[in-house]
Amino acid sequence: MLSMEYSKGDAFKEAGGAKKTRPSSTEEAKPTIVTELGYRKGDGVVPPKAFVVIFSGGNVREPDYFKLVTINPSLFPLLKLKILPEDRYYAKHEPRVFTYAEMETKAYRESASEDQPDQYYVVTDVDVFMPHIIAFKPRLESQGIRMMVSNPCFEVWLYYSKRTDKFEGFVAPANPDALSSAVKTFVHTQTGGVNPTKALYDIETNITNARATYAEDASAIPSLFSTNMFVLAERIQPLLQSGLAVLRKREDARIAFYNTMSKKENS
Repeated sequence: MLSMEYSKGDAFKEAGGAKKTRPSSTEEAKPTIVTELGYRKGDGVVPPKAFVVIFSGGNVREPDYFKLVTINPSLFPLLKLKILPEDRYYAKHEPRVFTYAEMETKAYRESASEDQPDQYYVVTDVDVFMPHIIAFKPRLESQGIRMMVSNPCFEVWLYYSKRTDKFEGFVAPANPDALSSAVKTFVHTQTGGVNPTKALYDIETNITNARATYAEDASAIPSLFSTNMFVLAERIQPLLQSGLAVLRKREDARIAFYNTMSKKENS
């Protein structure tokens, strides 16, 4: 059984930077039950170790990447994850996701709810948005919102779930506006097609490869074929281990069943 003795105070802080207080010795003395997923619960309801909000500039692949968590919340009791997509634009290719993140973060912090997010992230592509990313990055960070950027597109992050090289053999198109499309095609060809809904199984490999190939420009924006998605992944990965292990066993059993049935049909 994987041990999930994970302390929120070690990696996460409340919005605004203040740490949560630890339980009193009386609270710690309450009877503890260890469930099949390896997390602890005392009086019934298990509060998550972290509440993470992700504002996504895409409404397909990015939400799909986190779908294993969002559609199986009971398997991930240590993490509350909320994905808020916003893929519309203002004039001149300015993504709305940046101002949307500001408004929603402010609303969370001004609410009376005790269930406050611990971390806020914006997940975005570079694509044609570089001037807006450069303008908004310090503004968002001053509000405690971290920007996770993939250059030129989210498929760069998916690529590193399978590959260690930094896009060796890629030939850039003559038209810069076609770069993202060319990268997506290259990723599909080189990896055999990464399913975003299953890529989370390879999160540890993804972190290792993306970190090893990472570089950034003078504005602290990931350079071409780089992504800092590993920063977000490193935050949540310890909270996913047990749930992913359960889902992986289910997936392996499903594949084994269909392989057996196929052999019987062909025999």
